[in-house]
Amino acid sequence: MTRSLLREPPTPATVNGHPGWADAVGQTMFGLMQAEERGITQANIEAKVAEAKANPNRADQHRFLGVEGKFGQQLGLPSDFVVKAVKGVGHYGEIVERNVGQEGGLIYAPPFR
Repeated sequence: MTRSLLREPPTPATVNGHPGWADAVGQTMFGLMQAEERGITQANIEAKVAEAKANPNRADQHRFLGVEGKFGQQLGLPSDFVVKAVKGVGHYGEIVERNVGQEGGLIYAPPFR
């Protein structure tokens, strides 16, 4: 069986005229990509949250996992929206492998601020 390769990265799309929804979808995708980069999986997300809560010196991890800060709320989402997404579907690579199969390539998400 021949498997076709993706010529373009799979990505979500939103309807024009809904910038808030587009921001929420885009930031969720970036969060799933960063979760993969950080080694956060559907299987270990609870442990990563507990680890972040136990280590007060990891402000970046606190923001990313919604332990502190209001980034998600600024998007109209819960603070722990990345945690909820990873729990639900896994990180970006887990989603792709489950639905498309093993694919090579490079993904990049901007940092959470």
